[in-house]
Amino acid sequence: MIQTQTHQNFGLKKLNGIKPKGIKVKKASLTEKILQASDFFIDKFKDEKFDWRSRDDQLDVIYDSCLDQVRSVINTPNFDQKHIIDFIHATSNNDFDKVSNELNGLFSGVLLQVLTEHYHKENAKASFCFDGDNIKFDCLFYRCRCVDELLIENFQGDFVGNKIGSSGGKVNILVGKNIKGYQSLAGAGRKGNAGLVFGEDLTGGICLNGCGFIGNVDIVVGYKIRGDGVMQAIGSGKDDVKGRTDLVIAHDIDCKSDLFVYSAEAGLINNIFVGKISDCYASVETREDYYKMGSLGYVRPKPKAVGTIYCEKKDASFLTYLSARQYFSRGGYREKEYYDFVKSRNINNSLDLLESKPSTSEDLLNKARKIKQLYENATN
Repeated sequence: MIQTQTHQNFGLKKLNGIKPKGIKVKKASLTEKILQASDFFIDKFKDEKFDWRSRDDQLDVIYDSCLDQVRSVINTPNFDQKHIIDFIHATSNNDFDKVSNELNGLFSGVLLQVLTEHYHKENAKASFCFDGDNIKFDCLFYRCRCVDELLIENFQGDFVGNKIGSSGGKVNILVGKNIKGYQSLAGAGRKGNAGLVFGEDLTGGICLNGCGFIGNVDIVVGYKIRGDGVMQAIGSGKDDVKGRTDLVIAHDIDCKSDLFVYSAEAGLINNIFVGKISDCYASVETREDYYKMGSLGYVRPKPKAVGTIYCEKKDASFLTYLSARQYFSRGGYREKEYYDFVKSRNINNSLDLLESKPSTSEDLLNKARKIKQLYENATN
């Protein structure tokens, strides 16, 4: 059920020398204080002018400002997940403009980081599940830097779970399921660190893009992803600052454009496993034109730092544009190396887990934990 919050300002003043003695003013609840703080924050920065070349740095400064403000407002141990849920319901399905929407989402990300800090002070793991029941909330938890485990499911909106664990932060497990919108879970670990980034039943363009950009991500998993331009620019870098992603698993992907474009540019992906995917790829001619001339008129370099691609399809030639060092496929050339990798990295067990159907949010989070554990068992 969607809750709404009405703000009203009441004041007391002297009337003809009569003092308001004995009148008690209701103390604002913590949820009301949080909503008032978000209104103040959005009003302060909604007219900010962003330069696209330094936009990311500007938003880092704004995030720091918001973080200081929220820490000062929430100076009570009573702050818990319920207050964030109340905030989400109170500000969802709004009519904000684009910048205000982004700021509102950033505020939710700061709330989550502050709650994580409260948990860490008590030496507790900050693990949270948020089920939106298909409400619309753009930029949910945008740029949240620090959280141990986070599950976001059943939300609509663009940029949901975007850039979590970024800007020097860390997220151990990030899961998104049944999210409809543009750029879901994109940019995780950007200039920061992420363990597992796992998207399931994501619908919309550019999902799971840019994970590990100028940062580090251990494993990115996409399962039942529907949309154009998905899972691109993973493990990429810029200039002399490299990104790194160890393993990417793409399974049951329906995408009308090439997977992994830009991935490992000025960065590194050690291994990519490609399971069931659609045949809806750009033609070779279109692909070559894409690399010859970008929208800004410069030549796009092909990725040169993908280690090995393992593909369930016998013919992996459709992935040669990635210029990986090695290609192995089931039933194809050097099939033994394919099966050796699948066995040594617990890929089949991971796929079995992906295709399982957990009944609760906690079961889904446990599924992600098991996938991460399989990865760690294989690499340690």
